[in-house]
Amino acid sequence: MSARNLEKYKDYVYSCLRCGSCRDAYYVQENTFLICPVRELTGGFDVYYARGKMMLARKYLEGAIKPSEELMRYIYMCTTCANCREHCRISMNLPGRKTILDQIAVIEAFRADLVEQGFCPPKIKAFAESIRKNYNPYHEKHSERTLWMVKEVRLPEKADILYFVGCTSSYRRKEIAQNTLDILLKVNVNFTISPNEWCCGSPALRTGWVDVAKEMARHNIELIESIGAKTVVTSCAGCYRTLKLDYPRLVGKPGFEVLHTTELLQRLIGEGKITFRDVNASEKMIVTYHDPCHLGRHVGIYDPPREVLKSLPFVELVEMRRTRSGSWCCGSGGGFKSAFGDLAVQLAEERLREARETGAKALVTSCPFCVHNFLDAKFSMEKRGERVPDIYDIVQLVSKVL
Repeated sequence: MSARNLEKYKDYVYSCLRCGSCRDAYYVQENTFLICPVRELTGGFDVYYARGKMMLARKYLEGAIKPSEELMRYIYMCTTCANCREHCRISMNLPGRKTILDQIAVIEAFRADLVEQGFCPPKIKAFAESIRKNYNPYHEKHSERTLWMVKEVRLPEKADILYFVGCTSSYRRKEIAQNTLDILLKVNVNFTISPNEWCCGSPALRTGWVDVAKEMARHNIELIESIGAKTVVTSCAGCYRTLKLDYPRLVGKPGFEVLHTTELLQRLIGEGKITFRDVNASEKMIVTYHDPCHLGRHVGIYDPPREVLKSLPFVELVEMRRTRSGSWCCGSGGGFKSAFGDLAVQLAEERLREARETGAKALVTSCPFCVHNFLDAKFSMEKRGERVPDIYDIVQLVSKVL
């Protein structure tokens, strides 16, 4: 039995006090919210949220439990949303700590050990194999990665900025890639897009396929360096977290800046390089914003998307009950949508009902994977006759009024 990955996080595992702060309700801005979305879907047993998973990790390290299909299910039934980490009392009550109790790192390492032992949900194994073979998790041809682009657009081979499109925008939510391209062309920045981009590796890394993630990282860093890009911009929260936080850990710190599109847009608006046309009253709308887990809790980007939305002349921003560090996960991260698709849609449905409570006409987010799962949930809800807000990525709204 291998525990070589989990062994690296042994201190985290044994630091868990099993206090239950990864389960209980907290009060933030006078609003109550629950911590673990998967726990709320599955009846509340410990194995379905962080406290139980930390205990399983402890017993695994001690050899008291062995790899099995049942253990695999418990460890993969997690969106890696990091709400448990955000509200862990070990982390909260020890100011000055050099680190925090990182339950997500433990879960990802546990998954890596299970993969090495041959235990992985079949659909996750299939997308990991597709990443290795096709450089995307969607079983699509790599040669078709940039088919979403308008053929008349000619971009330089080298540029200061590389727009790293990501797999979901390239193959599933192409409108996000198209709108981002439209914005970059209109603001006249020196940028390019590469057909040789590979999956960032995030889906593989979150689900235990570390070697696949490293292969992706090495290729993408070499590609970025060959383009001469000083800045890499991505509209995907998962790509952003992986390029910014995981690449330095996996293969060494790269020599380029990583920005999410909302950070770049905020910068360009502040510099006066983006201006908006006048709008009429009929175009104005109330929107609410959903914080993607990989952009918010994982990296701490909360203000740039809100500042961009507030700058739009037709938008009035209202907040949901659970927002910023307390936002409810959309349900699609950490391999959860692949392995447990119906449950992922149920989580998204709960978030859409919360958005509806605000009176907003639209739910806006800044991650194509969130958009993808929200649209699946919207479809299922409307089939049942429920009223659901419109779903947008933030670049779709910006592109409307440039």
